[in-house]
Amino acid sequence: MSTATFNSRSFASVENIRFALELSAAAYRTEQDIKMKIADLGGAPESVRFLYGENLFGFVAKFPGFAFVAFRGTQTLGDWLSNFDIRKIRTFYGDVH
Repeated sequence: MSTATFNSRSFASVENIRFALELSAAAYRTEQDIKMKIADLGGAPESVRFLYGENLFGFVAKFPGFAFVAFRGTQTLGDWLSNFDIRKIRTFYGDVH
């Protein structure tokens, strides 16, 4: 079980950095591993939403009182080429790139 916790009153605390690091690292794992990490950190694994393009590239996880968004970084030539596409796309949530 993880010792990382999130404190909404202390944005840049060591605990919050550890919490963010654990979830950011989880973004490179499988869906099942991500759900296990979210549960380990006190989240609801059934509320996680996985983000897909050609492959899994991130997730949104719901925790009591806040949400956490994690994305995988640039790994392939295709990722790099996609990063250069700066056109905005209008979505229900607003414009994104």
